[in-house]
Amino acid sequence: MADIFISYASEDRARIESLVSALINVGFSVWWDREIRGGSRFSAEIEKELRQAAAVLVVWTPASVASRWVADEADLALQLDKLLPICFDNTQSPMGFRQIQTIDFSNWAQNQSAPSMDALVKALQGFVVPQAKPAAARPPESASIAVLPFVNMSSDPEQEYFSDGIAEELLNLLAKIDDLHVAARTSSFGLKGTQKSAQEIGAYLGVAHILEGSVRKAGNRVRITAQLIKTASGFHLWSETYDRTLDDIFAVQDEIAVAIVDAFKGHILSARTATMPSIERSNNVEAYDHYLKGHFLIQGTSLEVINQGLAELREAIRLDPGFALPYADIGDALSQLYSYGNYQGEAMLSEARDAAFTAVRLAPDLAEAHSAIASVHEFITLDWHAADTAYEKAISLSVQSPTPYHRFAEFLWMTLRLDKSRDMARRALDIDPLDGNAMHAVGITSLMSGLFQQAADAFGRWNRLYPDSIWSYVKHGVALAHNDQWEEAHKQLSHAVSMRPDYPTPLIDSWVSWGYVLLGDHAFFETAKDNTLNNTTSPKSQLESALFWIYMLDADDDALFALMKEMVRTRHPHSCLVRYPLIEYLRFPVTPKITARDDYWDFLKTLDLPPTPLAADPRENSV
Repeated sequence: MADIFISYASEDRARIESLVSALINVGFSVWWDREIRGGSRFSAEIEKELRQAAAVLVVWTPASVASRWVADEADLALQLDKLLPICFDNTQSPMGFRQIQTIDFSNWAQNQSAPSMDALVKALQGFVVPQAKPAAARPPESASIAVLPFVNMSSDPEQEYFSDGIAEELLNLLAKIDDLHVAARTSSFGLKGTQKSAQEIGAYLGVAHILEGSVRKAGNRVRITAQLIKTASGFHLWSETYDRTLDDIFAVQDEIAVAIVDAFKGHILSARTATMPSIERSNNVEAYDHYLKGHFLIQGTSLEVINQGLAELREAIRLDPGFALPYADIGDALSQLYSYGNYQGEAMLSEARDAAFTAVRLAPDLAEAHSAIASVHEFITLDWHAADTAYEKAISLSVQSPTPYHRFAEFLWMTLRLDKSRDMARRALDIDPLDGNAMHAVGITSLMSGLFQQAADAFGRWNRLYPDSIWSYVKHGVALAHNDQWEEAHKQLSHAVSMRPDYPTPLIDSWVSWGYVLLGDHAFFETAKDNTLNNTTSPKSQLESALFWIYMLDADDDALFALMKEMVRTRHPHSCLVRYPLIEYLRFPVTPKITARDDYWDFLKTLDLPPTPLAADPRENSV
């Protein structure tokens, strides 16, 4: 199965060959027929390839516009929602396809860095992630590795947390080695259960080596098997099996890491860089086991599972009060829960603050601890300047992890510092091109910056890789509506509405309303507004988050201003959004009314928000 199916007229074969070469150089796989069309068997093969491809690139030229074959393929691609048209010779798309934006290649001149080629690659990334060139195409001794999730060979499937945890700890340990590039967790762990070969994994993740293994845990005994594989050849550079007690688990991790460094030393890593770092650990194996289980569970999506994870982390702390990692996880998890409107009382906020600060006190150089501090300041203490400092510190301590980058990007856009937010989001995606949070960060920072095509491209890619996320449809629809791609926007919003019974939250309805209002349809908005105002079951902070967007769409400046003051008074976790009515290009009906109010500008001056030129008081510039 190829990434891209190219539909074209045979008269244009020479320039299509150049286009295919350019796309392959980027990292896409391409299917295009090099033979004369005809015959039922060949037609069936074409249709099979078209249906299996992630994107269908239709090349409009005077010859292809007149081709019934190209028209049929374009029509099927449109039905399958994978049509991406380009044109040569300033050719206009035929009737029936003009609602799809076409990229003009008339002036391409086979230039790999031409704006048209750049636009095409970005558009294609909305359908498929280009693979890195195979490892064999890179220097054969490149210092890069992916740690795959270890297979749980235990009789109990619930021991998966342990095998995943062992692999993740090894990943974190190797990521601290200077000059060794380690594929991020989301990308490597996303391959769990797949049957890809070493060569395929190397190309997919862009690494020259993989570490894979298995874990069998029974009582106090554990067997860990690990092997280091060169992706270009599939050759095993090193393998070992360890039969130990749980008391030796840390020694086993260290031995595996040392073996990898030894395999790389001298010809991949220099003697200077090939030194073993240290990572935060507990001396109590039982506490460590509870930490691994808790860390695994708090990454779940249900409140029940997350609370189970928090209980495991608290038990880890009871067993080893000097173990920093469970404190960091508790501080971060509780802060994130609060930001989503899951307020469980003041004790919850106090525990989050205490846990995060304890983590930093116990391990000042632990990136996870500073990430937890950043979350606490962003959502609980509302000390936004301290949040800046904590995010910067977390990034400096964990340069190979996308998480602090995309979280910082989200905080930056919410506080209206858009240029830096886009930079942080892009850096997160560069580290881990398959991280859904990084994709969202690129999309949302582009949207809020008024870069609507870039936002639509990023959200489209997020949507295609994570089609179970209702937010990927909602935000893709909003971006498309802003970009005046009305039919496609309506399709995405309608799909989101069809998923609403499984996600009955007011905030989703408020964003769907935004998309429909941009399309000139106010019916959904009016219903969402009434439902939110009459909602007596959702948490107060969730309703306030939804009403914030609804009042901006309703042009009700009195209601919006009263809500913003209440959010600040009660220390709502998203109080920093209060400057968003200032952004004219987002087309909120309330903007001209709220920005004409002196009391609104006076109110903003009472807040200690980070400065941004987008929030400059116009009264100070008046004569």
